[in-house]
Amino acid sequence: MSMTTNLSPFQQILVYFQENGWSIIFLLIAMFYFKSNVLEPFMNRRETRIDQTSDRTMRMREEMMKVRLEQQEEANRKAIEAQKLREEKEREEQKRKNESALSETKKKKPLKPILTSSSRRLTDSGGYNPMQPWTSNSSGYRPARRQTRRG
Repeated sequence: MSMTTNLSPFQQILVYFQENGWSIIFLLIAMFYFKSNVLEPFMNRRETRIDQTSDRTMRMREEMMKVRLEQQEEANRKAIEAQKLREEKEREEQKRKNESALSETKKKKPLKPILTSSSRRLTDSGGYNPMQPWTSNSSGYRPARRQTRRG
């Protein structure tokens, strides 16, 4: 060992290779075998898996987008149908309200019979009659408002 300390660095490397040459060669062969038979096939399988998964995911995404578009088109179609149905119901409701309002106005206005002077005297109450309070349209006797002069 004291012999290697007096040598130059290049000579020290040569001495190391001479002493451990067969071990170094064996390790290099083992590393080449491991790389070619184990490591490279593993990396190739991994790359093909990555390629397959990327292709697969791309196909799945495309299919998912197609399904989403179909669902959106169906939802839009249903929304349009619902809007048409809603508008039709609103029109029918408006028509029904108009018809009921017309029928109510017709019901409120009864036909007036033709009155002669003698029948007018019998039917015309002329306001409140204290002797017959049930004949007037008002709810009862209403005296005239008193006005006091204040000033």
